[in-house]
Amino acid sequence: FGDADLTKVLQDISDDFATKKAAAKSEKELKKLEKARERDLSDVAAVRDRLKGVYGLPEDPTSPLVRTGQIARQINLLSKLSDLLTSQLPDIARPVMTQGLLNVVKHGLTPMIRNFKTARLSRKDAGHMAGVFEVILNTRLSRQGDVMDFYAGGTKLERGLKGLTDTFGLISLSAPMNQITKEFTATIARSRIIEESIKWKNGKISHKNRVRLNASHISKEIAFKLADMGEKVNGVWFIKDAAKEDLQVMNA
Repeated sequence: FGDADLTKVLQDISDDFATKKAAAKSEKELKKLEKARERDLSDVAAVRDRLKGVYGLPEDPTSPLVRTGQIARQINLLSKLSDLLTSQLPDIARPVMTQGLLNVVKHGLTPMIRNFKTARLSRKDAGHMAGVFEVILNTRLSRQGDVMDFYAGGTKLERGLKGLTDTFGLISLSAPMNQITKEFTATIARSRIIEESIKWKNGKISHKNRVRLNASHISKEIAFKLADMGEKVNGVWFIKDAAKEDLQVMNA
């Protein structure tokens, strides 16, 4: 992409529309192309800003109006989301929807029943590899309450509300629930990927599972590496510590 601002991508879009405008035969067509150009640039910029985590942020986050809105959202979060844990109960079914029932039973439930200690260690390790730090960052609750990452010190009221919202996820058990669900799903996904990579290397993988790996940005080269990196301990799949230094595989 060239840079984090997608300068080249945005310029390429403008250049493409400039070519189309040169071939336009009427003023009406020119206006239509200009609206399409502005729409495409706006859409790409919006996706860029969302990935960077700055979409919709005010130019001056310390202005009185913005700080008042921040306080209102924090109070709303504390007073209206007391039953947040109940609303997250359907998340228990998410591993089945994303990984399949058989994989959940094979790589999730069965190891927990046979060797809970090893399964718990695998869950924590998979969570760290997947970047799951919900208990610390409280990202889900912050998104649901539209409470932005606010660094300004502010008044005692602002600091107090920030402290309450930061710990609300723990008090409501929302953050621990989300942490466990994500770690559990990461464990199943990792075990599935390792087993399918081994099958691919041995020439026994199905077309469906190969396509699924490719959709997860796992190429044949990376799959063959994963096949050698997998290590089964007490019936639970882990990634060898030495293999975690391979950035190509870890980034996949």
